[in-house]
Amino acid sequence: MKKEKKHWAHKALSIVGIVLLALLTPVLVVNIVMIVQSYTDPDRVPDLFGVTPMIVVTDSMTPTISSGDMIVSRKTPAEEIEVGDVISFFDPLKAKNTSIITHRVVEIREDEEGELSFRTKGDGNNTADEVAVPASNIVGVYKLTIPFAGQAALFLRTGPGILFCIVIPSLVFIGYELIRRHLYEKQVKKLLAEKGIATEYVSAAIH
Repeated sequence: MKKEKKHWAHKALSIVGIVLLALLTPVLVVNIVMIVQSYTDPDRVPDLFGVTPMIVVTDSMTPTISSGDMIVSRKTPAEEIEVGDVISFFDPLKAKNTSIITHRVVEIREDEEGELSFRTKGDGNNTADEVAVPASNIVGVYKLTIPFAGQAALFLRTGPGILFCIVIPSLVFIGYELIRRHLYEKQVKKLLAEKGIATEYVSAAIH
């Protein structure tokens, strides 16, 4: 009975380790891709297949979006954007594409040349934004929020975050698997020896 419980405990730990690695590895990969893109092309917003994850640092869109959340925006043609959509865009008041704002569209304008621009407002603000957003400044249309994930993503970009969330769990999992395999092989060889079976001929079957 004890051996059976021990076996299930080992199996449960293995499953937990695999799940943790499966969850953390994609997050780390996404972070690395985003960091590399931001360095290689600083004037372009990093994205994966047209999808851009962004970390919210203000509460201008509360209660819809809060500071510390991670949001996902998808590249969308300006012509498809409607009043009521939440869009992410380069701040038109900034000289360079260094600041991204995510606010709700409250009005769409079209000039004599057919160029679109968008009046926006934060859900948590009392007034609309001062300047209309040109279509060329739009990064994407907001699709979803992952609460508090922004804080986790920022932590994962730090040395301690990578160490404690990726490196150490990975090493612990690998070490546990090596020890578990060694103990299992030792146990199997002992049982085979008790039955008089040569272990060198069954080593491959153990794996």
